[in-house]
Amino acid sequence: RRLPDASLVLESAAARELLPALEHLVRNAVVHGVEPVEVREAAGKAPVGTVRVDVSIDGTELVIGVEDDGAGLDLSAVERRRVELGLPEAPELLDTLAAPGLSTLGRSDVIGGHGLGIGAARGLVERAGGRLSVGAPQVGARFELRVPQRVPVQQVLLLRAGMDVALPVNCVREVRSAGRETPVPLAALLGHPDPAPCTHVVLLERGGAVRPVGVEGVGGYRELVTQPLGPQLASLGRYAGGSALADGRAVLLLEPGRVFEDADRGARDGAVRPEAPSAEVAQTPPARSASPDGTALDARGRPEALVVDDSPTQRAWLSTLLGRAGFAVATARDGVEALELLAHRRPRVLLADIDMPRLDGHGLLRALARRRAARRRRGAATSSARDDPPVLVVTSRDSPADREAAFANGASGFLAKPCDEETLHAALRDCGVAVPDRTADAPADTPVGVATDADRDVN
Repeated sequence: RRLPDASLVLESAAARELLPALEHLVRNAVVHGVEPVEVREAAGKAPVGTVRVDVSIDGTELVIGVEDDGAGLDLSAVERRRVELGLPEAPELLDTLAAPGLSTLGRSDVIGGHGLGIGAARGLVERAGGRLSVGAPQVGARFELRVPQRVPVQQVLLLRAGMDVALPVNCVREVRSAGRETPVPLAALLGHPDPAPCTHVVLLERGGAVRPVGVEGVGGYRELVTQPLGPQLASLGRYAGGSALADGRAVLLLEPGRVFEDADRGARDGAVRPEAPSAEVAQTPPARSASPDGTALDARGRPEALVVDDSPTQRAWLSTLLGRAGFAVATARDGVEALELLAHRRPRVLLADIDMPRLDGHGLLRALARRRAARRRRGAATSSARDDPPVLVVTSRDSPADREAAFANGASGFLAKPCDEETLHAALRDCGVAVPDRTADAPADTPVGVATDADRDVN
């Protein structure tokens, strides 16, 4: 075992979380990686195998690698075993290796061969807020886990990317004027489909690699005391904490590793900066098509959901969960914008907050009721298939009076914040909305569709 920097200190709680994962990975290296003595000698290797554990700091992440000098990953054996078990093809090698019951050892004993080690290690690392990856060095195999270090006071660079965000300074190599560069907008990576023009380019650095992202403004360097996030924002995986500036504005601290991966994916996919909206509020283009029941569909046939909330973070949270479930997502900041959108499209479902400026959730429900009544007086189609979409109220106001008022005004369902993904899906089904679950159609954690987010608030 090699620990290059014995001065590194890990919180005891984090150490307790990660130790079982490391045990799984080291055991896996010994059982699957290191060959018998005669095989190693025939290959010109030392008769005794080596399993190396190296530890380093990359930005705000603790990086622990487990590497062996064995035979490496037998990809053909992994594929044969996957087919034998009837497992579906996975987009990433690690997904296949972590599948329950998948082992290429051919035998099982008290040490290994049960097909559980990699999956268990991955689950433990993700539970600690980290990520596990697999690599193929020249000899053997390498598994690497990255876990964010939770530092309460951090030196950060303040940025504007659809809202106020911050990045730890030790993951930023350079900041420069945008000029003619068109990098992936950071706002788009954070779920704002219609970002403002980029004024600066920030070069993110991770493990020696560099990726550019575009931002709408740079606020300078600050020292921030960060606080942990609630379950809604924490579930997105993009944010490491939150803080407040001296003027009272809220700011979210980005998870640099996740932002780097998103920027890398955006660069590979050839993402370009969308054109900036020409008006203060971007007008949503008409839906590409409609289903037989009249609801809007996007170009890939995904049903549309409309999220109405004055908080950018709440819109991003709901858009992410709905995007994962296979919906295209449009957003509005209050009831007025929602009614403007509904004038020329009919989403499959509408999710609305109660407390909003100009027209709140109760006012929006009453406006929809008046609109239905007017259509019926004019003799328009009265079937529910052509009527307004069901409305699921999603709010932190969970009193019996609020519930009663919402249903009296025509809500189809009521859901209290915070909630998890399964609870949201169940509430949608209770409203009569089928959850399409087309996760293959859109990248995880990426809201799809259109929005009207010219925001300057972080609620």
